[in-house]
Amino acid sequence: MTGKSGIRLEVRRAAEEDAGKGLARVHPAVMRALGIVNGEFIEILGSKRAVAAAWSSQNTTQGRNDIAIDGEIRSNAGCGIDDRVIVRRVIVHDVRKVILQPVTNISLNNPEVLLAKKLRGRPVIEGQTVRIDLIGNTVTFVVSGIE
Repeated sequence: MTGKSGIRLEVRRAAEEDAGKGLARVHPAVMRALGIVNGEFIEILGSKRAVAAAWSSQNTTQGRNDIAIDGEIRSNAGCGIDDRVIVRRVIVHDVRKVILQPVTNISLNNPEVLLAKKLRGRPVIEGQTVRIDLIGNTVTFVVSGIE
């Protein structure tokens, strides 16, 4: 299914090397249909919505109607393995500020620089969760605001 409403794809598990990077792997034909190239952004609509950077699938066994996304993106999109989602091109804009709330209590000295570096180039929307590796520990944050 294509058109203004997007393309319907079946969710598959992301390759381990793609996990935590905000990537979605789709068939080259899907990328052409969406009018995007590697690194451009898509919106993934399940029961919720998420954004990800689209990359052409490298796995020759990945089907034409599949999207490979990690658990973080699946959670943000409100979908699971084998679910069907709608995928469409989305235009993202640079922001001045992303406001993050840690899910658990943490203590960081000067977190702004480190977190900004970890989030640079990664699409986020308000309300989504992001997992960030901080000195060997993965910390989960909720995006509570974008300016």
